[in-house]
Amino acid sequence: MGQKAGLVLALVLGVVLHGCGGTQRDTPPISIGSPYFLFVSNSTAGTISGFAFNPDGSLQPVPGSPFASQGADPSALADIGGGLLFYVANRGSASISGYNFGRFTGVVTPVVGSPFGAPVGVKSLVWMPGRLYAAAESGFVAGYTTQSSGALTPLPGSPWPAGVRPEAITIAFGRFLYVANGGSNNISAYAIDSATGALTPLAGSPFSAGTSPVTIRADSGGTFLYVANAGSNDITGFAINTTSGVLIPVPGSPFLAGQGPGSMTMQDQFFYVTNSGSNDITVFSPNSATGALTRVSTIATGAGTQPVAIRAGPWRSVAPAGPMVYVANAQSANISAFVLDRNTGALTAIPSSPFSTGAGPKGMITATGPQ
Repeated sequence: MGQKAGLVLALVLGVVLHGCGGTQRDTPPISIGSPYFLFVSNSTAGTISGFAFNPDGSLQPVPGSPFASQGADPSALADIGGGLLFYVANRGSASISGYNFGRFTGVVTPVVGSPFGAPVGVKSLVWMPGRLYAAAESGFVAGYTTQSSGALTPLPGSPWPAGVRPEAITIAFGRFLYVANGGSNNISAYAIDSATGALTPLAGSPFSAGTSPVTIRADSGGTFLYVANAGSNDITGFAINTTSGVLIPVPGSPFLAGQGPGSMTMQDQFFYVTNSGSNDITVFSPNSATGALTRVSTIATGAGTQPVAIRAGPWRSVAPAGPMVYVANAQSANISAFVLDRNTGALTAIPSSPFSTGAGPKGMITATGPQ
């Protein structure tokens, strides 16, 4: 594809895919110094909000934002860093939409043939080179081949059964896939066939989690897996066997979070978890050797209520004071922007924060065009 990966994100689960859409002229909007964008799915409004990063870390709506969603209850987004395309799970209409965005404008246009069919209650997406996987609340994992145009073609044998009410999905090492099952309080684990993309359950699967696991993610090295349990207000940590993919609880797990923990991200040496029930963010310091989490502090979301998604800012959009962290707040329909203190992990809201979204923001990604 001849594209250079243009963005390194902390613990982001998607990387490169090319897509080019729309006929708009790629002219940088005012104040945008580099083509980095943030996209948010607004589940209640049925729209997608697009923002450009200003040099100071503030957000500027891209032309035409918000964009109409192709399906009901747009939820999770799959980020394709370094490409010009992303996917959205339409939970209310059993479909997945693909969207191109302008390299410098961020203007969103649907992929030809979009939306694509998915299992009922599709809620979470994860991308790997050439493939997209989706977890659905109806109890399945669906797999797709991603075409160069962005179109999706179902993989042979898809969908595969998971546990009760799958909520979230992630991939480690490009060989193992994990699903958090909110209704059965466990993790389904699979081996990914490198040739076909087919999924085969791992020995010992499913693995026990806390009550109502809602999000799941591997650390940046793929060594550890973390699960946010909204019902038991804690984080379950696992070490991943690099050969078999089997999950082994890390020492001290589970780790206490706030009320209703959900989205997780890492920036520098700190691990952040949003707590939608207590309207705050728990900050942990992870042990790189054991995977154990040490609680550092709790940070209020300030002007935002019911935080549901958190993302580290792109590395080239570092504000003068330091790297950025962004939080989507469902009830207040906005995004809080924070500068991170690299020594303490503390988050300080920038003066122009928060930034308005559509009603019910739910999923959030950062994305970039080829550099």
